Amino acid sequence: MPELSVHHLSTTKVVIVGRVTPDDDLSLCLAALSDGERARAADFRTRMLHDVYVATHGTLRHALSDVLGIPPAEIRFETNEWGKPLLCEPFKALNFNISHSHDHFAVGLSDEEPIGVDLERKSAEAPYEIAPHFMSSNEVRAFSSLSGESKHYLFYDLWVRKEAIVKALGMGLSLDLRQIDVLEWSTMTTPLGAALGHCRRPYRFLDIPRFPEFAAAAVLVSAEASASP
Repeated sequence: MPELSVHHLSTTKVVIVGRVTPDDDLSLCLAALSDGERARAADFRTRMLHDVYVATHGTLRHALSDVLGIPPAEIRFETNEWGKPLLCEPFKALNFNISHSHDHFAVGLSDEEPIGVDLERKSAEAPYEIAPHFMSSNEVRAFSSLSGESKHYLFYDLWVRKEAIVKALGMGLSLDLRQIDVLEWSTMTTPLGAALGHCRRPYRFLDIPRFPEFAAAAVLVSAEASASP
């Protein structure tokens, strides 16, 4: 198994962060995969891509197995209309999400609210030109006022926070990220309104460790929407 760091955020919520190295024995992860997943892994052109895929999906299956009490390879998935993977019945109430970047990966589980996780390796030359396309006007003002390392950190922090929300909602690219303001990092419940039209979905960020070369975020979004006043 790869090197894992398990963060129990509560009794029902967990984020697992892993790092893959060339010396890892991934046999347990590989054995947990479905035939389709093993075929997809075999199609990757580099060992790193192959190993990260196997480690991510194998770790997910083992984590789900621990909760569901069934063998990892017997777990079955389906997708929603936007392509988000979900567990098949009777286990659909258990939410999960995965992310990977370079040699790191993250797996999130939640048995109540949809969870989203995102992990991104920071590039020395961040694509600042895309900032106006995903930042709110408030975020753009804050971002523009910074320079150097602070600006670099904020760019990636905002990006992974929004990606985590999008992944938790499972609505693909149908959201306007500029309508979501995540400048204030908080574990307090915050309404997610404008980006979803006339409904509000409270969300809260989860506190997970930072990594020197990576930005990471985990978020829980309420499963229930309520009409905006």
